[in-house]
Amino acid sequence: MRQTIASFWRDHRTLLLAFGATLAVTLYFMVRLIVVTLYWANPAHHDVTIAAWMTPGYIARSYQLAPHVLFEAIGYGPAPGDPRSLRQIADETGRSVDDIAEAIRTAIATARATPPAATP
Repeated sequence: MRQTIASFWRDHRTLLLAFGATLAVTLYFMVRLIVVTLYWANPAHHDVTIAAWMTPGYIARSYQLAPHVLFEAIGYGPAPGDPRSLRQIADETGRSVDDIAEAIRTAIATARATPPAATP
């Protein structure tokens, strides 16, 4: 067995390293998927009280809404790859966090009161 592995390493080193790297990347994403799934499966993370540290995307996921609904409600577009908290958005727009949180709560209530559109 040891000779087989040594011979494979000697003859196919690049292939073995590529396989190891692929395995490591796969394991990383598998663990990440499991952690995220377990986090959002916990009912304690659903309909959380809105706080200044939260991002609109986090709130949208917690309330099971499309993020664009909340971004439209607060009149602020998402920055690609740079999620901003409600506090940062409030500082940039000159509004209070409470004002933004109230707009989000109103958008959530409106979205939940409106029945979803039927898809053909």
